[in-house]
Amino acid sequence: MNSYTKTVVFSLFCGLLVLPAAASAASAQMLTDTFGLFTIDVTLPANTLSIELPIAASDDVEYNDRVDVIGVTVEDIDGVTADTVKTQALLLGTMPITSNNRYRIEAGETATFTLVILVEFSEPVTTQLQARVTKLPYWYNEKRTTMHQNQLDELALPTLEL
Repeated sequence: MNSYTKTVVFSLFCGLLVLPAAASAASAQMLTDTFGLFTIDVTLPANTLSIELPIAASDDVEYNDRVDVIGVTVEDIDGVTADTVKTQALLLGTMPITSNNRYRIEAGETATFTLVILVEFSEPVTTQLQARVTKLPYWYNEKRTTMHQNQLDELALPTLEL
């Protein structure tokens, strides 16, 4: 699966959370002393509208930014952004991808996705860290909107337990 597909899946996961959805699992794991992997599995129930989510994700996006990518960040438990070298995020799923590089979930379909965030930290990790979605734009009926901050705050947060 290419990186656009993975990013689109991540975007779909984030955008569909505006609809009733339950994260079934969230996990985090250190791969080495400076690489961490965060995942969130989500199943989105059937909806009456078709939804599209962007493929791309970035760790440079905040909630008020007007962008068409998903925003992610890694923070300590106090909300201080972790010092990272590079962050890559993808939404993995099996839904079709549009010509705009977005996942598309048709009305009446249920979709399952995994948001994957791979992070290289600038130094070995010595504290608890968690991944958080900072922005989740999505499209319905060709209209762009964003998941509200209070909905983003309710998403499961994978936490590295050290």
